[in-house]
Amino acid sequence: MGYAPRSYQMARPQLPPSSRIVRARQSSRPAHPAGAKAGVVKSQKDTKTTARVPPVKRCAEPLYGIYFPEGPGFLYSAFLGQGVDGVAVKVRSLADGKVYVRKKTLARATNKETGVQNPEVGLYRAHPNIPQLLNSESYPCGESKDGIPKFSDAMIFNFCNGPTLACAMKLPGFKACTLFKWKVFDQLLDVFEHLHRSPSAVGHGDAHQNNIFLHFPEYRTGLPEVFLGDFSRAQAIDPTIWIATEGPDAYKIKEEKVKMVTKNFYGWQKDVPLWTTVVPEETPYLRSVQLITKDLEDVARVMAFLMTGTRAYDDREAEELEYRGGDPDEELAEDPCSLLRYRGWDGSYPEPLFVLWQALDRMVRHMKKLRCEVYDKFPKLREWVSGMAAEEAERVRLNGSEQDMSWLTTDRVAFSKYWSPGNEPKLYHSEEWALGQHGETAGPFRIAKVDSITFEVLEIGDEEHLSHLPEDYNYY
Repeated sequence: MGYAPRSYQMARPQLPPSSRIVRARQSSRPAHPAGAKAGVVKSQKDTKTTARVPPVKRCAEPLYGIYFPEGPGFLYSAFLGQGVDGVAVKVRSLADGKVYVRKKTLARATNKETGVQNPEVGLYRAHPNIPQLLNSESYPCGESKDGIPKFSDAMIFNFCNGPTLACAMKLPGFKACTLFKWKVFDQLLDVFEHLHRSPSAVGHGDAHQNNIFLHFPEYRTGLPEVFLGDFSRAQAIDPTIWIATEGPDAYKIKEEKVKMVTKNFYGWQKDVPLWTTVVPEETPYLRSVQLITKDLEDVARVMAFLMTGTRAYDDREAEELEYRGGDPDEELAEDPCSLLRYRGWDGSYPEPLFVLWQALDRMVRHMKKLRCEVYDKFPKLREWVSGMAAEEAERVRLNGSEQDMSWLTTDRVAFSKYWSPGNEPKLYHSEEWALGQHGETAGPFRIAKVDSITFEVLEIGDEEHLSHLPEDYNYY
């Protein structure tokens, strides 16, 4: 699903007094006699008005921006982040003037086993709480060692105007209310019910706090919606693991005997094993069960972080806390689930939230031991969580005590030194300056001449730049 290129005519925006945009150069204004009003020329003989000077037109100074050719065309706005699978930037569409996210992936060859080249495209499943994939284009990037063609994808997603959950939890003013905890629990389980329990089931495989995004529809006040992104680790779930896909036994996992095999781990001497262990044999059934288990475990971890008020342990952050006189053991946790089991319910949130979290935690621990009959209780757990979230939302509505978290929108809080607020593209005074910023982006892109007031593209350069990050490592 992509954009169809179309022409557009943008309205001239009103510049704020403190705008960082370079002001338009005004043409020379004819000199007026002393005391004369602007726009009026008076005769030297008398004070009668003899002629009216036409209004001076503002001339936009052309600046330079980074232009991406996908879909209707986009202008670079801000750097968002770089991970092990690609780089993400904020871009402004030439079609509607709105901002989106452009993610460029590492060059990959098609997986021989799954036949999927890019999971974020091949395994994309539309859902209200998954950022919508609007456009995707593949670019050839040579061949793998096996001679298989490699491609790098440029994808355009809807933009979430809030931070990631991990970033929000690090802010000093962040404190999750009970309704927000129920909302995260409910919406994450809803996403995984959609992904797991379908004929074309998919496992996310990487649902930690950095891949959970917050979004405020139309920048309204109140609580944000929760979105699950970054499907670069997604894998298809084998449909043969289900007893049936319809009827009373729909999406119940089969009980299948798993064969145990001996696995050797080698060091630098490939013929001398360092140690030997017995592990389950890798099969599509085992891999699929492990995918479902991993996703549910990630939900339990996210909820444990919110319920204990801790964040993921990080050595650098622990050192900073100690330097400021804080206690890393109180604010950081390597295993929040174990911490929550140890602490138990502390009364800072409703007891049903802890009870339902315990039910999910027990389900995960049983499924790790391949006792998959406990997964039959997932629909009931999902129903209970949804019902309790709805009850809490109604209670808050009647009391008029909804927490306002709209201060988390990225226009109000600077989460990155590269951030530029609003939907303005990033413009430069010369082509050389624009090219000097290619380290923040991933090609292909061209340098475009842009009107500094309307942001209309006046001219697009002929030279195409295929930048890559990091240098001489993997092409994007």
